[in-house]
Amino acid sequence: WQALFGLISQVPHLETFNDIGLGGAGNLRDQPELTCLLLLQCLEGVAAEIATAGGENRVVAKLTAEADVEAFCDVLRIINRTPVIVELTFSDKKIEVVKAQQKRL
Repeated sequence: WQALFGLISQVPHLETFNDIGLGGAGNLRDQPELTCLLLLQCLEGVAAEIATAGGENRVVAKLTAEADVEAFCDVLRIINRTPVIVELTFSDKKIEVVKAQQKRL
């Protein structure tokens, strides 16, 4: 968080980060969904997006075998103010790896 926040603070004219539009992000502390999305982009083995469909916030994420499940859960805590539906896809073909990741959740 500190590294990402420092980078965005030091580069005020940055318009996109990993294809995520910042559009004058201003204070990230007031934008938990954007902060969450930016941090998810920094996690190895995680590809995620946040969308709103039918009035519901959704986090759609794909986790590889290398994904840090604990860090993923920590990042999701940022958006605790509003209910969110989390859709997970585990991309590893080995059932043992997927079960171990699910257990850590």
